[in-house]
Formats: sequence, structure tokens, C-alpha cells
Amino acid sequence: MNLSEIESMIRERVSSPTETDQPKAKLYACANLAYRDLADRFHFREVRGRLRFETDTTHNIYALPATWYEVIRVRYADSDDRGRRLEKVGPNVAFDLDSGAIAGKPTHYAMWGHEIQLYPPPDDVYAIELVAKFEPPKLVSPGDIPLLPVSWHYGIVSLGCWYYWDGGGVRNPAAAQLAMTSFATWTAGRPKPTLNELEDLEQAVEVPTLGRWSRNFQGDVSPEQWRTGGM
Repeated sequence: MNLSEIESMIRERVSSPTETDQPKAKLYACANLAYRDLADRFHFREVRGRLRFETDTTHNIYALPATWYEVIRVRYADSDDRGRRLEKVGPNVAFDLDSGAIAGKPTHYAMWGHEIQLYPPPDDVYAIELVAKFEPPKLVSPGDIPLLPVSWHYGIVSLGCWYYWDGGGVRNPAAAQLAMTSFATWTAGRPKPTLNELEDLEQAVEVPTLGRWSRNFQGDVSPEQWRTGGM
């Protein structure tokens, strides 16, 4: 199902307002809100990415792509310690680890926005691999197709109707409640996608960083998953 078809179905389900009353741009916006909500709420492998990078002895902070917003796991990718995970820590522990830290093999990491900081600071070159959620590219052109499985495309329509009645098109609390009930009923009958870790690591999309240490990152954009403007 492409964006044009999604927009048409939303329009039909909200009493088919004319494009004069509700231009396509508004329904496109509702569809995109629903799309990103679904992508974030469920464990779709299609919106998980894998990234490998090498550390150096002059930095312990590395930039991630701006569309990546939740790191799921970090582990070593080199042959000596492949698969060993780094433990995530919060700000308070990170500050303690950062105080007077002596360089060594990293055992922990903290996230600061779109940057990952390793503790202790690397004393050598290490290959690190991480898996994270990324924000799917916005649907813009009529022919754009969501990255989610086809069986979940109707969910964008259903949740898009809720966004429409919740104020994206017309503010109607009663209609919004009915739309949310319909969406909840539909999702309750769907098999929920699960995040299989091994499958995710082997098949997830690899995306290069655009950060200032991009020379350390390796990855290729998959044409099956990313369209023009996806980064």
C-alpha cells in the first residue's frame, strides 16, 4: 500500500471530505504520524539498524546518524571478544566513570543525544557493533511505501483516522475514541512482531553515520530499505 492509497482510505473512513475541505497534506500528515507511531510501538525489524565502527585512542565519544534514536544493544564485533556486550549506564554512573578514567578496553557506554560515549576511554582500536531503532523516512510522494510489513499497512490507516479526529483534521473526541477502539481491536488480532536478536544482527540495515567521526564507521545503505531522502 502506498501513500496515495493510504490517504484515500483515511479520507473514505472520515466521511470523505473533499480536498477543498481537507487537503491531501493534512491526511498525509496524519498518515505519517500513525506510521512513525507504529514503527516505534512495535518490534519491526524493518526499522532497526546495525552499525559497526572502530574506536581510536583519541576519542571516546562517537556520533550516530541523526535518525537513530534508541540504542538497543552494543557489543564487540572483533574476533578476540566477539559478542561480548557493553553495559549501558545512566548519567550519574557515567559521570563517576568519567572522573579520572584511565584508558582501557571499554566495558560500559552511555548515550548523550545522538552520541555514544565509551567507558573507560579506548586504549586501542576495537570493533564495536550496535543495533538501534531508527526513524523511518517520511512518506512524501504518492508512490512512497512504508517500510513496515504489508500486513501492517492497514494499521497506518486505522491509527491515521484517530490522528485525524484527534485534531489532525477535525477535533472530534467522540469520533477519536471510536477510531482508537477500532485500532485497538484490529491490533489485538494481529500477531505481534518480536525482535529476534540473532536475526536482527544478521539482517538489519546498515547505515553510515554523518557525524564528525564518520571515518571510523562502516556500513551501506540498503536500497530495499532506504529511499531517496531517507537519511
